[in-house]
Amino acid sequence: MTLPAKKRKGATVVPALPTAPGGKWLGQTKAVWKTFWESPVIDPRVVSPETDMIVLHHWITYVDEWFRTMKIVRKGRLVKGSMGQAVLNPLIRYAMQLEDKILKVAERFGLDPLSRMRLGIAFGEAQRSLADLNAEMEEDEEGEEYEMPEGFEVKK
Repeated sequence: MTLPAKKRKGATVVPALPTAPGGKWLGQTKAVWKTFWESPVIDPRVVSPETDMIVLHHWITYVDEWFRTMKIVRKGRLVKGSMGQAVLNPLIRYAMQLEDKILKVAERFGLDPLSRMRLGIAFGEAQRSLADLNAEMEEDEEGEEYEMPEGFEVKK
């Protein structure tokens, strides 16, 4: 699946939102998508628009649907039941089901602190580049350049 994308600082690609099921995404949904891709814990080497897009499309669709549902729920938390009595709006249950789906995807991608711990993602490590890691490996404890033992060669 090829997607139009925008470049962001550091040459990381932020994919455009997939086509909305209803034809148009809410502004809040667009903001969540942008925040997701610009998050320092989303490592482009781990989260791939090419391979993860179907799961992320479902996730952002649930997010959009949750925003739409909650807008209606906020207008009437209580509705008239079949016998005229006040009952809890049944859309609340639907919103909770959407939340469950949203949270399951969030756990898979490490979008909360506990999930990041479970996935082994350290917040500070997420922004370290491969060059930073290589540079660190080339220094010894005193900060001096490390020399490979005789007979070992590193090809560049």
